[in-house]
Amino acid sequence: MTLTTCEIPWNPNLILKSLPFIFVFACTTPVLAHELWIEPEAFEAQSGGAVNAALVNGQDFEGRSLAYATRSIERLEYLSGGTFHDIEGLLGSRPAIQLNDVRDGLLILGYVSKAARLNYKTWDKFAAFAEKKGLENALSTHTAMGIDPQEFDEGYTRFSKSLVGVGSALGSDQTFDFEAEFVALDNPYSNDLTEISLTLNYQTEPRSNALVEVFERDGMGSISKFNATTNDEGIVTIPVKPGHAYMLDTVVFRAPSAKLLDRMEVDWETLWANITFAIPNN
Repeated sequence: MTLTTCEIPWNPNLILKSLPFIFVFACTTPVLAHELWIEPEAFEAQSGGAVNAALVNGQDFEGRSLAYATRSIERLEYLSGGTFHDIEGLLGSRPAIQLNDVRDGLLILGYVSKAARLNYKTWDKFAAFAEKKGLENALSTHTAMGIDPQEFDEGYTRFSKSLVGVGSALGSDQTFDFEAEFVALDNPYSNDLTEISLTLNYQTEPRSNALVEVFERDGMGSISKFNATTNDEGIVTIPVKPGHAYMLDTVVFRAPSAKLLDRMEVDWETLWANITFAIPNN
């Protein structure tokens, strides 16, 4: 795996104030990290009908549905017909997203979690995570930051989207201005596609040379996985098949922002970008 670096301001609360860095890598490990995605009950719906979708936490495109809980939700919205709408649910309800009388066109669901903390008790677990994800020179970078390798904390935030085709499914994906976000350049429901392109944004700018994990699930539930990389313009293009659902996931790994440090004391920060969609049968 190749890591990409760029300049970001170093937070004064950290020991080495002059060390700017950022790493981008695929976002899951079976030990310490899991994806969080939006899973519609169906990726296609009738105009004027209902759309239900779960917030799912898991790995490899399999997981458990989370109940609607305001304590963990920073933003939960949908975009339809060019207009954003807040999604309000009942506490404890599953699935967390339940919409009625959805209008014709491409429906875009968006979710941002509240930041949470993960504690590492030993270096070995982080080292395994770093090795799996290709984080080069993990120990030397960690040491240069002045962080104790025996116990340290990561703060993480999820940015998830899902594209649902309603009726004609006409329309195009748009940005929610998430700090880390996929934006589809093709509508998976209105074209006979053999591949689909998406832009990966970080802080509203295209993120080049970033590794993206792609999960593909067929109609029988069989799941496969492959990796892709964004180009110099921040665009990733993947092959797609009719009758398959897709999840793309990537992570920005960086020094914690001042905003996060105002909320919690952590040593690393991760931003997880995720999107789901499906390709209709021909």
